[in-house]
Amino acid sequence: GGGLGYEGLDGKSLAVEIDTYPNIWWLCDPSNNHVGIDMDGSVRHCSNPDYYEGPTPTWLEDGSEHSVRVEIHTNCNRRCTRCGRRRGSYALIKVWIDCSNCDDLTRDFGGVPTIQKCFTWDNALDYVRFGFTQGTGGRTQQVKIWYFGIKFD
Repeated sequence: GGGLGYEGLDGKSLAVEIDTYPNIWWLCDPSNNHVGIDMDGSVRHCSNPDYYEGPTPTWLEDGSEHSVRVEIHTNCNRRCTRCGRRRGSYALIKVWIDCSNCDDLTRDFGGVPTIQKCFTWDNALDYVRFGFTQGTGGRTQQVKIWYFGIKFD
C-alpha cells in the first residue's frame, strides 16, 4: 500500500522512493509520479520537500527505461559542501533520474543531481539492509531492473 513497505520502520533509516501511485491526500504526495528521499520510516512529504515530480504527470509510467543513480557521501561538513576528507557528522545523498553514462561505479558521478539532501549522520546508518519494495494499492505494475550495480567504500 501507500507505505511502500517502508512506512513505520523503527530507528534510523534512509530510502529513495520511486512512487507511481496517487496517495496525495494522506501522504501529501506532490504528484502521482515522483521520486523522494525518505528518512526514519516516513514516506510523508507534508514537511519534506526532498522530492522530484518529473516533466509530465505520468513520466514514470511511460513505458520507457529510466536510469537511476544514488550516491551517499559521509563525513561532510554542516552544509555538505565538503565530504569525505575530514571527520564530519553530516552526510549527503544524491539521486539522479534519467541520467546518461551514470553506470560507472569506479568514480563519483559529475552531473547535477535531480534531488539531494544533506542530513545528520547517525552511526546506526553504518549498517546497511538493502532491498526493494513497492506498493500499488489495488492496482498492479511491473518493474524491471535491467542493470544493477552497488559499491561500498
